[in-house]
Formats: sequence, C-alpha cells, structure tokens
Amino acid sequence: MYVTIFNESPFFEDWNKKSALKELNYQINNLEFSGLLETQIGGFCFGYSLPEKNSSRVDYELINSILQEKGFGFANTFYVSEVGVIPNKQNKGLGTKLLNGLTNLISDYDLVVFRTKNPLMVRIGEKVFGKPFFSEVEESSYEGGRIYGFKQN
Repeated sequence: MYVTIFNESPFFEDWNKKSALKELNYQINNLEFSGLLETQIGGFCFGYSLPEKNSSRVDYELINSILQEKGFGFANTFYVSEVGVIPNKQNKGLGTKLLNGLTNLISDYDLVVFRTKNPLMVRIGEKVFGKPFFSEVEESSYEGGRIYGFKQN
C-alpha cells in the first residue's frame, strides 16, 4: 500500500518494497510509534512523538526550532508521519476517518504537526483539528513542502 500510494500523484516518490519496509521498520522500532492500518479500506495513518534529531528524510531540528519560535517544544508534540489511502479509494472521506481514529490514540499530546505538499492533506487536517495555528516552509524531503501545526487540546 505504501509504495502504491506514494509513487502516485501528487507525490511521485520513488519507493519500492525494500525501501518502504526499511523506512516503516525504522519508524516502528525507533520512535514512539502510534498508527492505524485499515486493509479493508486500503489506508493507513501513523506517526510518533516528535524526535529531537534529524532522520535521513526529515529535518526534525528545523521543525523543533519553528515550534520553539511559536512557544512550543517537541516534548508534547505528535508528528503525523503519513496518512495514505490507495488511489481508487481517495476523496471518499477515508483519510479523515483514519486521522480521526489516530487522534483517539494520541489524545495526551497538546500539539499535532505534519508536513505535506498535498492540499488535500491540509483539508483533512483542518476537518479533524480546525485551522492550523501555524504553517511554515519545510522542504527537507521535497520541494513545496510545509509544516502545519494544530493545537489538539
């Protein structure tokens, strides 16, 4: 599912089974991971406590500095790493359903952040959390990316 979703529009990333498994294995085993996998609807949503140090794909240090400028720190911040729905099931409210389900697992966090270049993901975030209280350029993995911050409680 991961490869299918992120190799398609609007991402056009270059994933294969081996690289996707390596990335997912890293996230599940090395971070405070929480997530949902819904194989029947063909989607997933996951993330983790915001790390202090950069990974090979994400400039967490930049995200943390943005949060500090806004008066927040990484300690009580949840980073939504991925929300994905297979292409033929998109635009049917499934991403919103998955992100809503994830919020039940992460209710102890005050702040939720994610980075994206996909306007649909921003709309999903707004449906679940309301308007973001900040949005800043963050292009560590792809051109046109932004980090969005939402207050959860």
